[in-house]
Amino acid sequence: MFSSIRWCAMKIVADENIPFAREFFGLLGEVVTVPGRKIPPEILRDAGALIIRSVTRVDQALLDHAPDLKFVGTCTIGTDHVDQELLSSRGIAFCSAPGCNRLSVGQYVLSSLVRLSRDGGFPLRGMTLGIIGGGNTGTACEDYARILGLIPRVYDPFLEETGRPEGRDYVSYEEALASDIVTFHVPLTRDGSYPTFHMLGAEELASLPSGRILVNASRGAVWDNQALLRVMGQGAGFRLIMDVWEGEPEVLAPLIPLTMISTPHIAGYSTEGKLRGTSMVARSLAEHLGRSVTFPSEEELLGIMSLPETVCTGDDISLGDLILATYDPLRDSRIFRQEYRGGESFDLMRKNYPGRREWSSFRISARDATAAGTARHLGFRAEI
Repeated sequence: MFSSIRWCAMKIVADENIPFAREFFGLLGEVVTVPGRKIPPEILRDAGALIIRSVTRVDQALLDHAPDLKFVGTCTIGTDHVDQELLSSRGIAFCSAPGCNRLSVGQYVLSSLVRLSRDGGFPLRGMTLGIIGGGNTGTACEDYARILGLIPRVYDPFLEETGRPEGRDYVSYEEALASDIVTFHVPLTRDGSYPTFHMLGAEELASLPSGRILVNASRGAVWDNQALLRVMGQGAGFRLIMDVWEGEPEVLAPLIPLTMISTPHIAGYSTEGKLRGTSMVARSLAEHLGRSVTFPSEEELLGIMSLPETVCTGDDISLGDLILATYDPLRDSRIFRQEYRGGESFDLMRKNYPGRREWSSFRISARDATAAGTARHLGFRAEI
């Protein structure tokens, strides 16, 4: 359907779990797909480009098998799995996909909070939401939170120093931690002025009152999982939403039953988010090669998928009902609790994850203009 002349004979090695890899990268060379966590070394010997996800560590050991590599692209927003200094020293171009799954992560977080509020019998409106990291995913959470009546408090010293975005008021880390709900959206860093490794550790956990809602949809090692297990065992009573885990794909299994919602690093796994990541990296590779290529559009690819558009009727249901009708994170949490048996099962759940659609894929019938406007602000296609 999306045939085109191959502009170069470059061998492109791609993670087998990257959606639409052949539709995009096949327009630029010969695509060979492999397991991302265990790439066969012999495959890389004559590869010109490597397209990965966060499960592939790009370091000296990997590059030793890839003497002809000229380009590395990760279809993720995070880059801590890639030694960018090493790539630069070898003249290897690099790109990531910042913001590709920002809406998916934001919707995962807000859906999880709606589920907790329903099960716990408390309203979200008026609660404070500490957002650690005000970048792409943090901003999505901030925007959604305001629509649902939460009060965001954003901590991001890097953005605060630059004054971006204009008009945003920042708070200190301590002020953000003092919020009713705290959600983390930072990359994993171990050095610099504000390292994020174990930024929620024993000291910070000791300062938090029991019952605080804590969310991690960034990187597992941003939280000290062992310290968290200890305080939970001592009756801390935190209400935990954990999508990422220290030591993935092996996780601290005793921590799983202590969470309210636990999932295998799938917060950003919307169909639209993954498609955007593939598209962004493919376009960067084409630019690197100096090629002018007509790639398939998002609308074309979504149109041929087997996932039908879901129609929700919003005449007599609240926004919370609507959000849970489109995605209830308890589904994924129950599967994770039942099926986790170690690292292999963790990867298998991610590989076989069923398509999850973003709110923009859903059409609803709203009861009045106000309800329709609010639903549209969340991204739904609303009609009266």
